[in-house]
Amino acid sequence: MWIEKKIRLRNNEKGICPFCGSRVTIKAKGRMPAQTHDERWFVYVDPTKDGFVFRYFHAHQLMKSDGYLDVVIHKERIERDISENSRAIYTFPKGKPKCESYEWGVYKQRGDCRWCPDQGKIACMECILYPRNLPQAWEHTPMKYSALEVLSTNLPTVSMRYEDAIEKYIEFPKMEWICKMGLNKIAKGIINSRYSGYQTGKVNIKGNTIYEILGLTKVNTRILQAVDGNHDILRLLQVAQQIGLQFKPEQLKEYYETFGCNTDLLKQANRKTTLHKIVKYITKESENYPIGEQGGCVGGTHT
Repeated sequence: MWIEKKIRLRNNEKGICPFCGSRVTIKAKGRMPAQTHDERWFVYVDPTKDGFVFRYFHAHQLMKSDGYLDVVIHKERIERDISENSRAIYTFPKGKPKCESYEWGVYKQRGDCRWCPDQGKIACMECILYPRNLPQAWEHTPMKYSALEVLSTNLPTVSMRYEDAIEKYIEFPKMEWICKMGLNKIAKGIINSRYSGYQTGKVNIKGNTIYEILGLTKVNTRILQAVDGNHDILRLLQVAQQIGLQFKPEQLKEYYETFGCNTDLLKQANRKTTLHKIVKYITKESENYPIGEQGGCVGGTHT
């Protein structure tokens, strides 16, 4: 994307695209490589009589530098290509998801391209969900109230396994609350986690309220919302709550950026002291710990 606005930029500086909000590396026009490639997978949901179909599209963009344009035949600075490569057709017999997948390719070496039974040759599951026709596209299915369109709108440039989200939502319908509360990183962690017990901060899918689900008080739930915390930050809040420590949002962010999900430091602090004294204590004790060590979260026992 060319930026003509009067914004002070430096070559190779990290920043945020003012158009789409994604993280980018800024390149000076005269210093960019001959060709710059960018590609994404995205999925569009089309309704069917008995459910819906996930249509996977591969979008590719090629940008050429000034010097490269001088030596090539095709003088277009930006070339774009979009192709549909895979489809997943969903129905819901007795309320449970059933999927038939297909990919575009040559079937049994017969020479002609067609829709073939999925053989797993196309890696498209990590994708961006197009949200603008949702939830209307699946309004006659159990996914109508999933709020995945809210999650996709909040994270428009973040790829995740949205097909996995279908089974996760059927198992845990209250995931809708997490999406609508703007707990985007928690929702992403739930969707992308394919192994039970992997996450640090635990989400209780059998909870009746959002506070039981997150294992947090109302105050700490609002703090988690304020920082859009991930499962590690959820774990820090859960442990801090157990020992009687109340973080503020900026303090929580500072702790996590410095020490990661190190709950051992929190547990060793005196629960009766002030936060200021705990920060001083942590600074002193951190000399015995590598910065960012995941003590008490990864491989530890969660209490």
